[in-house]
Amino acid sequence: MKKILFFLNLFVVFFLLVSCQKDPQFVVSEVNGKLGMVSIKGENVIPYQFDYIGDLKENLFCVMLGDKWGFIDKNGKYIINPQFDSVLPFSDGLAAVLSNGKWGFIDKNGKYIINPQFDSVYPFSNGLATVSSNGKWGFIDKNGKYIINPQFDSVLPFLDGLAAVSSNGKWGFINKTGKYIINPQFDSVLPFLDGLAAVSSNGKWGFIDKMGNYIINPQFDGAWSFTEGLASVSSNGKCGFIDKTGKYIINPQFDSAWFFKEGLAAVSSNGKWGFIDKNGKYIINPQFDGASFFKNGIALVAIDNLVKFITPNGAYIANAIIQEDIKIKFLEIYLFYARNEIIGIFQ
Repeated sequence: MKKILFFLNLFVVFFLLVSCQKDPQFVVSEVNGKLGMVSIKGENVIPYQFDYIGDLKENLFCVMLGDKWGFIDKNGKYIINPQFDSVLPFSDGLAAVLSNGKWGFIDKNGKYIINPQFDSVYPFSNGLATVSSNGKWGFIDKNGKYIINPQFDSVLPFLDGLAAVSSNGKWGFINKTGKYIINPQFDSVLPFLDGLAAVSSNGKWGFIDKMGNYIINPQFDGAWSFTEGLASVSSNGKCGFIDKTGKYIINPQFDSAWFFKEGLAAVSSNGKWGFIDKNGKYIINPQFDGASFFKNGIALVAIDNLVKFITPNGAYIANAIIQEDIKIKFLEIYLFYARNEIIGIFQ
């Protein structure tokens, strides 16, 4: 249960920060304290020179060199030189950048389109960006004009036409005019996906429709959003999978579980990860110290202090090995891979 909640929290954070990497063929690796990029064949494609490499978005990586941030292309060429105190990846043609304690937005030439003025921001999505001023959150368009004035304590970006917002410790959902469609009443929420949103009340998770009606009553200790018709939920320390009627398709039996992607889900039992199909049958037996989900027929796994790439039949991709300290580097690589996927799932 601790693991599913830990990754649930991470996914909410990463969902807000980044969107889907369209090319899954690169991962971050480290040599002598500097970061570069390697292909799934283990080939170095970007030299080891950076202190941090962010996500590939709109064909650009955000990178840190020293204490300044800029953007490079897939060949490692600077498109925007390091000059900012922090950045977020490009989205909808604009990137959020931090200078002298305030956030603004630049285009791919490095020109400010919206001058630095906000305390915190999240990237543009569907033409709107969430921004914070004086402790309150609102939404702006690409001209920097407020479409919904700052008034919320916390927000999630718009998905499926609705945005989750928090006021006075409770979450609800608004439309793009700022009108509440579902009044604040929940302790925690996930965005709508495929017509349903996971919501938490009094320590239990259930699922609602866009009218705010419970489709699956609160009863679970933890929950993911629905993907491929199933949702991972946890009860009494074990994880299983339900359909949209709330019926268990795969009974709770796993210590941790990801969501289904490309017909398979990574699950953990007794400290080892494997992959199951939608019948709950192991396709790849538990043997890994960690595992991601599949994307374009490739998943990351950790085994014997190495990070490797595997196919859905469990075969390793030749020479695709990243030899790093598993305790630190696998987590970084794993989350790099995971955080690039989350908005792809929601979209």
